[in-house]
Amino acid sequence: MRRSPCKTLRLSGGALAAALLLGLSPRSAVADPPPPALDADMRCAVEGTAAVCKVTAKPSLLSHITYARADVVRAPPFLKVVIGSVDYSSERDTRPRLNLAFVAKGKGSGDVVVKVQAMVCADNGTSCPGVSRVITGRITIGP
Repeated sequence: MRRSPCKTLRLSGGALAAALLLGLSPRSAVADPPPPALDADMRCAVEGTAAVCKVTAKPSLLSHITYARADVVRAPPFLKVVIGSVDYSSERDTRPRLNLAFVAKGKGSGDVVVKVQAMVCADNGTSCPGVSRVITGRITIGP
């Protein structure tokens, strides 16, 4: 008779209790989900003298955003900020739209600095921290 390559481990009642107390249960092999985090980026588009920067806020794996906000921290002097602060709420809005708008006062090229803040909640309900990121996008008006 051939032996099977798998071996079965049999534990007595006391040994099983000791193994469970030491955390050797199969459940301990499951990793906890990562803490909620935020990834943000910004893409700016120019048409004539107008510029729109679309901010995207993405939650980490196994989490969701309940509130997000984008605020212009700094803009180059050749740009006038038309919409410099926008927010999103999952209770109020169907999808996040964090669009910032600018009008050029002249030609130039420079960086727009934006602070993105969000409440990112774990899908399992364990935590819902406020997190923020500072992102930068370049706007060029003219040749």
